[in-house]
Amino acid sequence: MPKRKRVWYPGAVYHIMSRGNRRSKIFRDDSDYRVYLKILDKTCFDYKFQLYGYCLMPNHIHLQLETGETEIWEIMRRINRGYACFFNRRHNLVGHLFQGRYKSKLIQDPHYNLQVNRYIHLNPVKAGLVERPGDYPWSSYSLYLGYERSEIVNPDRVLQYFWPDNRQGSAWPAGSAGLAGEPGVPAAGEGEAESAGEIAAGEGPEDGRVDGALAPVPELTASPDGAGDWSRGMRNFSASADRDLANLKLARKAYQEYIESEPPADEAGIDEQIEKELV
Repeated sequence: MPKRKRVWYPGAVYHIMSRGNRRSKIFRDDSDYRVYLKILDKTCFDYKFQLYGYCLMPNHIHLQLETGETEIWEIMRRINRGYACFFNRRHNLVGHLFQGRYKSKLIQDPHYNLQVNRYIHLNPVKAGLVERPGDYPWSSYSLYLGYERSEIVNPDRVLQYFWPDNRQGSAWPAGSAGLAGEPGVPAAGEGEAESAGEIAAGEGPEDGRVDGALAPVPELTASPDGAGDWSRGMRNFSASADRDLANLKLARKAYQEYIESEPPADEAGIDEQIEKELV
């Protein structure tokens, strides 16, 4: 029976899960985790996709990413094959490391995008590995809170949900692009039909970054008549930077409260739904 084709188009956002064969461990020590992140880093640089979040569990991984011009199966083939070769060579093993093809869920709803991010970062807590998500070293959660920096994770898209000017009772900021209901992006259900030049479909194998700015600041140029305009521009630049930093801190705090508090009533059962979609 041929493998089910996966829907893909430039800008598609996915929740990806790869599990160890027979649910066995795919990470045995810290060196394994670090090498996987290096492979993820190199693949992100080469294929120019945006990584919104990750969690590396002992026997499976979760990724939340947005593709660029490279198909999702090409991205996952590079990551999974590269890591499987390393793992088998290092631990003197042969055979499949991962259990079949990776699982993927196309994210076409803005609010669901945020819920997936929450699910990924709470995975170690629900598995009983740590008490709080910030205590787990192999996820992107600490990057969202500003405790660490990363060259591959772009938290801006998700933190925009909590940007002070964007809250107003909605989890998705006005003007954000890339998910269903926005220009050039198929709405739910539309992505199933293949369309040349719009959606490419392919088989999922077994096996430059784009840094979005939260709040752009005006370009500064020196006045040919003197330093007065430049001085005023520098003061405006400094004030804008201070406001951006203050808003970023507020967004991070609101994000942390959302992740670590009890989920709202309308999200009851969302974890079970996400898990069923990746079975």
